[in-house]
Amino acid sequence: MPDESEGVSTGTKAGYQTTEFWLSLIVVVVAAASALLQVYRGQLDAAAAVALVASAVAAAGYSHSRATVKS
Repeated sequence: MPDESEGVSTGTKAGYQTTEFWLSLIVVVVAAASALLQVYRGQLDAAAAVALVASAVAAAGYSHSRATVKS
């Protein structure tokens, strides 16, 4: 079993230091920007609704996965 003296950390990283966080953030930003652009143009349609839902699901999924790891 590796320990910290061998250069392997056994603790969990802070959320903002993970690839998972950055990928989730990118998805949320792109989906929100897409939805806001549709609203700005006055064309709130199915695509904008899907973008809003995708943003919410990504944020909820990230929060749930981090809570699971931390517990």
